[in-house]
Amino acid sequence: MRVHIATDHAGMELSSHLITARSANGYEMVDHGRAAYDAEDDYPAFCIKAASAVVADQAAGVDALGIVLGGSGNGEQNLSRL
Repeated sequence: MRVHIATDHAGMELSSHLITARSANGYEMVDHGRAAYDAEDDYPAFCIKAASAVVADQAAGVDALGIVLGGSGNGEQNLSRL
């Protein structure tokens, strides 16, 4: 199972933990960011990259899911409208 994950600054610690833990359990984790802390990165565009990657993988027959994390959930919830 491939899992695409992305976060803003508020979810970096949890994202790192999930990548490590899920990788140890055999999941193929694909990190779409955030690579460095930036307190101003709310409503991150890189979460859309994770969602788009899930759509592309599923269209290609790859078993894939996505995880997007953030501080408020306001920007991330807009992904459900894609």
